[in-house]
Amino acid sequence: MERRAEDEKQADADSARFCHQLVSDFPIERVFQKIYTSAKFLEVQQECMKNLYVSIVGCKVVDEKLLEYTIKDRVWVRDPNTRKDIPTRGKREYEVKYNSNSYEAWCVCKLMESSGIICRHIIVVFEKNDVEEVHDMFILRRWHKDVQRKHTMVKVAYHDPSKTDEVKRYNRMTVRFEPICLTPVVVRRTWILSSILCIP
Repeated sequence: MERRAEDEKQADADSARFCHQLVSDFPIERVFQKIYTSAKFLEVQQECMKNLYVSIVGCKVVDEKLLEYTIKDRVWVRDPNTRKDIPTRGKREYEVKYNSNSYEAWCVCKLMESSGIICRHIIVVFEKNDVEEVHDMFILRRWHKDVQRKHTMVKVAYHDPSKTDEVKRYNRMTVRFEPICLTPVVVRRTWILSSILCIP
């Protein structure tokens, strides 16, 4: 547990200090580079790189603000040995709805809803429409570099010498109050009163 907490602190420090190189010229990638932690930004970069296999095959106007794009993409499978996504020769079509007024978009692949990162299909639609601003629906607060995670502020006594006195005192109190928990209610009241009044 201690090792895991230290690794998380180190990852947060690295995200604040270092900045990953961009792999594409998408303005959206630049936005996430500034905002997201290293681990989550690398996931967004993977989606940007997968855009090599994505193409827009159709677009229809639903109403004056809403457009529906048909996107063709390769079928990706995860290699169990390397744990990386690999494109297959198979292809599949996805529907992306895009609101040109509010810059909101929804894709049937549901990557945003399941993993919390923007999918390559929406990135292609944004690129087609020259969108450089990212709507708040795509930027989750929990992946921000500057977010202060509350669980890191909790004091935990692993093997820290400064906390050993507190741990010993807690252990003494547990032993002292154990009889209270094990005795019936009437006896418990008498024991508490005698403890308060210091009666032997």
